[in-house]
Amino acid sequence: MKTNKKSIRLNALDIAIIVAICAAIFAVGFKFLIAKPAAANDRAQITYELYVAEIRESSLPFFVQGDAVYDDESGNFIGTLSSFESRPAKTLMQRQDGTVSEHTVQGKVDLVLTITAEAVTRTEGFYAQGIRHVAPGAVIQVHTPKVTVVGTVRNLTELAS
Repeated sequence: MKTNKKSIRLNALDIAIIVAICAAIFAVGFKFLIAKPAAANDRAQITYELYVAEIRESSLPFFVQGDAVYDDESGNFIGTLSSFESRPAKTLMQRQDGTVSEHTVQGKVDLVLTITAEAVTRTEGFYAQGIRHVAPGAVIQVHTPKVTVVGTVRNLTELAS
């Protein structure tokens, strides 16, 4: 008597389909069961300064208080320009005798932009509008409707709610 046993053989395509189905189930479960959107208490109002070194003095009219500020990488809104302050750009120069002195750079200014934004608080810190990580010392590129700049974040403070 002969028994008819069928063996199950999986090929690469079958395995790929099974893996894809398991990944989809995991992704849906993660989205609805584990990942939680930021709660209201995870949100904060922040203000920070963006220090922009040595930009052309002729660029100053392009900065307008109240303008929207956008993350240059994603293009998303990340805050509002509350104020800005410029001062003559300075640089250090070494003299022939080895001493170092500070000199003003002609036609250039250092600019401090003060940006106010709603932020999401995560373990890594603040994310402006939940998008751009904002931390002291971080270098970010932003743009307003009229100009694009690269600056260093400093003086980050959480505003009282």
